Amino acid sequence: MRQGIALLLAAIVAAGCNVVPRKAYDGPSRPSGEVSVLKGGASGDELSRTSLVDFRAIDGARQPESSYLLAILPGRHAIALSETLRMGGATRTQFCTLQLDALAGCTYEPRPPSPPSDALTGVTPSWEWSVDMPVTAVCNAGDYQARVPARCGSSVKLLESPNR
Repeated sequence: MRQGIALLLAAIVAAGCNVVPRKAYDGPSRPSGEVSVLKGGASGDELSRTSLVDFRAIDGARQPESSYLLAILPGRHAIALSETLRMGGATRTQFCTLQLDALAGCTYEPRPPSPPSDALTGVTPSWEWSVDMPVTAVCNAGDYQARVPARCGSSVKLLESPNR
């Protein structure tokens, strides 16, 4: 029995160690030190608020569903994402766009701010606002957190014009 559990844990650890970002740029693949990485995915647990960030488009190019880890070229990029929030029995999705200046060798993790309280309760079903979105950067030269101007709202149509 213990051996089976040990093998299961080893398989889980091995699977998590080989996660490679999906290439979200044109041209040949480049070494990890020459690209930037966007990291989304889930945070939280079933006993608290959970958040799932999914990258929907990079520079207007649509991304496949469940794009949680993407490699992009360094430089300025228009990023469109969605965030699904689960709090208790309620689920809400917000859509956000932002411009990000990415550096080679850095991993960027945007964390959309909570939607307005009226949106969370359903009082205001349609909303849009300008916010500062926290973005954590983990780089070879050190880690930092920035606040990047973003536009978030309740409609997926917000993603159609990421350069607003």
